[in-house]
Amino acid sequence: MSFAGSVGSHEFREDRRSISAIAYQLIIIGEATKRLSRAFRDRHGAINWRSIAGTRDVLVHDFRNLDVIVLWRTAPWHVPILALAVSGILDPLRARDRRSWERELPASGAATTCVLA
Repeated sequence: MSFAGSVGSHEFREDRRSISAIAYQLIIIGEATKRLSRAFRDRHGAINWRSIAGTRDVLVHDFRNLDVIVLWRTAPWHVPILALAVSGILDPLRARDRRSWERELPASGAATTCVLA
């Protein structure tokens, strides 16, 4: 998001480093999406996983025909929406894992004894 947010479209078209950086980050997001299980993607169908993976494919296999303005628009607009949606999925999972981890901690006296032993 930070690579595209502060420059105009003309400046961005000329900035090969920013284009490359955004493309690479979108490739990473797309590759991670492809590694999610079908069941997970189905449970969270509000996110267009297919489009995210497809963007990765275009970036990897058809980079020469890429419209860089699409990248310029995607980074500050679509990525924050995706980040918010993914946080909504992960936050409850993290809280559940944290609670289960805390249940496995020994009582405070035992923990002190273990540390000092």
